Amino acid sequence: VEHPPRVFFEPFLNTQSRSIVLRHSGFPQAATASISVAAYGGIYQGSVAHDALEVAVAPPTMLLPVTAVFVQPTSSSQLPVAFDTRPADPVTVTAVSSDPSVATVNGPLVARDTGGVSFTVTHVGEGFSTISFNLSTGNLTNSTYSTVTVPETVAVTAYGPGFLVSASQVRLAQMTSQTISVGLDTTPESRVVVTVVPSVAGVVTLSPSTLEYDEGGT
Repeated sequence: VEHPPRVFFEPFLNTQSRSIVLRHSGFPQAATASISVAAYGGIYQGSVAHDALEVAVAPPTMLLPVTAVFVQPTSSSQLPVAFDTRPADPVTVTAVSSDPSVATVNGPLVARDTGGVSFTVTHVGEGFSTISFNLSTGNLTNSTYSTVTVPETVAVTAYGPGFLVSASQVRLAQMTSQTISVGLDTTPESRVVVTVVPSVAGVVTLSPSTLEYDEGGT
């Protein structure tokens, strides 16, 4: 902790106060520091307040703006990470997917500023995965993030194929009709046939009741 070595008070003035700025000195680990106050001059000569203030120093931290990522089939999502303290040396950030059959993540990536880096999480199969992180630096002892661990993880949900419907509710007057569109949210790898069935028979009729989608189209 950095702080000014001394402050001054004017004589014969009551209720004086001074502000002291405490600044993080860049120590790379969590720690505490005690600050004592000693006075010199006048009736305060030799007055000491031992350990008058305890300061908790937080270590540098990697920041995760999101704790969950959702990925659609045949697509990817971005996963940014940042730092609350500018790295003294380049930091290599490694992200690991707990189940590569669900989602993969690129890297390692190198961060040189607080802005950090952005990973790409790519859909592989439907399911759930967890991404964990590891930090490393070339300077193993004195670098800002040489001893920092990242206990936080990011949950990944990889969706299966679904449908895109133009309306979630329609209202039909007597003897009228309306048109809605139904699409695929994922490009099919082969010809797809979709059957549309009303939940209550005899209330409405559907035309057509079978929809066909060609390979490569949605």
